[in-house]
Amino acid sequence: MARVLVLHGPNLNLLGEREEEIYGWLTLEQINRELQQQGQAEGVDVAAFQSNHEGELIDQIHDARGNFDVIILNPGALTHYSYAIHDAVRSVNIPVIEVHMSNITARESWRSRSVVTPAAWGQTNRFRASELPSCPDCSMPSDQIIPRVVVRREGRASDIYLRKAGQMTANYQKRLSNLRHILEQQQLEALLVSRPENVFYISGFSGGEGQLLVTQQESYLFADGRYKEQALQEAPHCEFILYKRYFTKALAEVTGSQGIGEIGFEKDFITYRQWEMLQDAVAGELHPVQDLAEKLRLVKDESEIDLIREAGVITASAFRYLLGEIHPGQSEQQVAGILEYYMRSHGSGPLAFETIAASGERGALPHGSATEKKLGGVN
Repeated sequence: MARVLVLHGPNLNLLGEREEEIYGWLTLEQINRELQQQGQAEGVDVAAFQSNHEGELIDQIHDARGNFDVIILNPGALTHYSYAIHDAVRSVNIPVIEVHMSNITARESWRSRSVVTPAAWGQTNRFRASELPSCPDCSMPSDQIIPRVVVRREGRASDIYLRKAGQMTANYQKRLSNLRHILEQQQLEALLVSRPENVFYISGFSGGEGQLLVTQQESYLFADGRYKEQALQEAPHCEFILYKRYFTKALAEVTGSQGIGEIGFEKDFITYRQWEMLQDAVAGELHPVQDLAEKLRLVKDESEIDLIREAGVITASAFRYLLGEIHPGQSEQQVAGILEYYMRSHGSGPLAFETIAASGERGALPHGSATEKKLGGVN
């Protein structure tokens, strides 16, 4: 049976009495009882401990080694300044999830920063629907409490909400099914997907240098040896094909063995040289196609909407934090670095494009790359 240790920090013994509009009306005893009941239902043993003293919480984290599988930690106000808690979390080889009873990014500016998050495996807090970024499809009442989860150390932003591998696989299978329907309409037996964004959308593989062949029955992911383990982990529903130098040879072997004759390729991405290599290697007929996967990407599924919402929360929180950190004399490069570090340490994946940080007259540049220019007193 898995064992979970729940640690409550300073002042949380007063839950149910203090600021109910922020922390709710449940007492700590009621919360612990509900956690233990839920744990029993899931076959998990839950133990709880509360202290108003930093050292006692650190001792509990240390003593959890060999006794617990996961720690759920609400450091209370220690969240914002206790580097000792940070070091304790980093020192133990146990997943630690940082928890908060309110949306710390929507409160006082000093609460928006957590020194524990960079050491934890994840952060979760609660926010009201009224604090969400604008969303036309959000019809939840403004007083509804919704859990917000920022999961880290899994490498991609897509891990934020898609906690179950089965759910993610179902999403990819649905996308493959939709793509196959388009192929049937286009009278194509297969589609070679080369654009990295499309490969990721359809298969889940984020390596950047993979090629995906989708047929009516199978999906084949081609990559070299550098990406083997990553491909097997991220795209287990695809058959992985390892190639050593030119993927066109491996592609020819697959299409030849399957008797595939009509193959579409992304004409807006494949270069002329790559097209020549495909022509020389593949016996089937090559057909240039455009925007087949892109049309599917126009309609967002539930997981994508969750990610967009989470990105909005992280972005808003990062900007509020940045306003308290910038000052005259800093360079634009330093400002960009502060913003990027905050976003990455609070759950963001890789940046979609270069951070824009332009001051003074450079603020008129629509895509101003950060430079060593110093901020003045009126920027």
